[in-house]
Amino acid sequence: MKSKTMNLCRVGALAGLTALLVACGDDVTNTDVTNVTGAKTVADLAAAGTCDADATGEIVLNEEDGALYVCYGKKWITMKGDAGDIGETGEPGAAGSSCTAAAVDGGFQLTCGGEVVGVISNGGQGPQGEQGPQGAQGEAGASCTAVELQSGDGIEISCGGQVVGVIMNGTNGAQGEQGPEGPQGEQGPEGPQGEQGPEGPQGEQGPQGAQGEPGTSCTASAVSGGFELICGGQVVGVIMNGTNGAQGEQGPEGPQGEQGPQGEAGASCTGRVIDGVGIEISCGGVVIDTLRNGAQGEQGPQGEQGPQGEQGPQGEQGPQGEQGPQGEQGPQGEQGEAGTSCTGRTIDGVGVEITCGGVVIDTLKNGAPGNSNVVAGNSCTGRMVDGEDIEITCNAVVVDTLTSELTTLFDMSVGNQGVGLMDADGSWFADAASAVVLAEHSDGNWYPVGQALPIAECPIQDPGETEYTDCYYGWNAADMVTANSFKVGVKLMKYAAESGWGFTNGGLLYVLDGTQLASANPVNVGSVIVLKVKVAAGKAVSVYAIDDSWPYDIGEGTLKTKFTGTGDWQDVVLLTSNFAPYSGATNTFNPAATRAIAVEYEYAATEAGQSCSQCSNAILGLEWQSLKVWR
Repeated sequence: MKSKTMNLCRVGALAGLTALLVACGDDVTNTDVTNVTGAKTVADLAAAGTCDADATGEIVLNEEDGALYVCYGKKWITMKGDAGDIGETGEPGAAGSSCTAAAVDGGFQLTCGGEVVGVISNGGQGPQGEQGPQGAQGEAGASCTAVELQSGDGIEISCGGQVVGVIMNGTNGAQGEQGPEGPQGEQGPEGPQGEQGPEGPQGEQGPQGAQGEPGTSCTASAVSGGFELICGGQVVGVIMNGTNGAQGEQGPEGPQGEQGPQGEAGASCTGRVIDGVGIEISCGGVVIDTLRNGAQGEQGPQGEQGPQGEQGPQGEQGPQGEQGPQGEQGPQGEQGEAGTSCTGRTIDGVGVEITCGGVVIDTLKNGAPGNSNVVAGNSCTGRMVDGEDIEITCNAVVVDTLTSELTTLFDMSVGNQGVGLMDADGSWFADAASAVVLAEHSDGNWYPVGQALPIAECPIQDPGETEYTDCYYGWNAADMVTANSFKVGVKLMKYAAESGWGFTNGGLLYVLDGTQLASANPVNVGSVIVLKVKVAAGKAVSVYAIDDSWPYDIGEGTLKTKFTGTGDWQDVVLLTSNFAPYSGATNTFNPAATRAIAVEYEYAATEAGQSCSQCSNAILGLEWQSLKVWR
């Protein structure tokens, strides 16, 4: 064990700026390395060495700030105490000279009154003196220790068993006054424009407008001697065929006039009987209307046969009378008024305007274009016959049979996916809890198509991704494709926009030519659309046609019609003339500019604020094999 000796008088001189006072005179010999209190001079605390268990109690003089530090608790702690209270101002004394000692190479330089008065050089090592006689054993020197106060506010210094001082922890000084405000910095360059925020959610669908009163149409029916006009179910007039008036007396012969130019031939009208349908009216070679046979009324009950009367006696035949004389010819009647004639004027793109007696009484509008005998305004349906022909029926009468080949847009039974794109569609864009379209994955579970799925529930991960929070978009789109159809499941769980006219829908949407609805190329679907599908038995299924009149997601202007599922594969024949928007919308279907066809389950409220009684978490199956059109 090494031993350290120090002169406490020198320590007191060097620490004259501290609050610690020690007695001078005796040398203290410290034989306990853990309680060494001798001070050594260091340039800064970094040169004091590590404050560890071996150094606990060591005191150093830091030349950098002129303060003493003690090693305690593995930290060098300053022995400079708190500033004392300010004493009373004394009387001014004579100007004195202060002295300072600054470390220089080889010692300390003393400066008093601003002048260097000398240099105290470090003493050199003298020659080794002769060994003196061994002195008597001296008394054990008093060692000094440092103990942390129980309050934790500082360290108590004890030497020889007596407390010689307390070093209190320094406190934070008062906050200095705020400096003057600096000059405003120059404006930095304008930052780049921020990226556009995500598109906000689609607003809720407004309430469905009230249904307008049905318009009044007019028809003309042939009656004896003319045509009967019926508007809104009421007879508003009869146009009688004009009759020749009585021949007037011949006036004197006038001079012969010059021959005028030959006038244009007038348009004559004819009627053609169509068996089982009615009479087709043509004016000037143009079919302007078809007067349909009314439905045959039910036969009334047979009346009871009355009693047979008694036969009376046969009377005798009287003699033949003589022929009377011929009567005189009566006077010639006055000439009657000229009869009223009717004419028809063709209006391009509209129809034929009927004028009688100079008054326009009706306009027979053109029917919807098409290649069949379907008449606009009638209740018409279509069905497959022998798996290839299409039979069209209007008002329970077969009016046409389409025998030419259908055009295929896609047919999964032969691996033909067409030039378009099949995607899931539904009302979850308005409310994620409303509906969901799912596809069956290879693990036997059904996962949403086109919706966010937490990463903890995602069965696959994109090998190119290292940081993501959910399945990447379209990760399971291929799960919709089977060997012979597109197959999904649909959950209709509650109405979106429940506080208004609630609705929920979900199913499959096929973009006919392209990959995006907004940029898809228009396709002509003709007059008949044929779907081969398999849907839940007894469920009403909506078929939507999206054309240029409403080129958006499904909404109030989307054209649609409906059919009922059988639970098995069925060929659904739909006439494009039967597609119509929601009540209140005015757009009409343009089959030549169709962008997409959708097949979806749909529930809709019949009044505002109604909850969905049919909704549940059950999965409704939907398979779509082919899409064909007749044009």
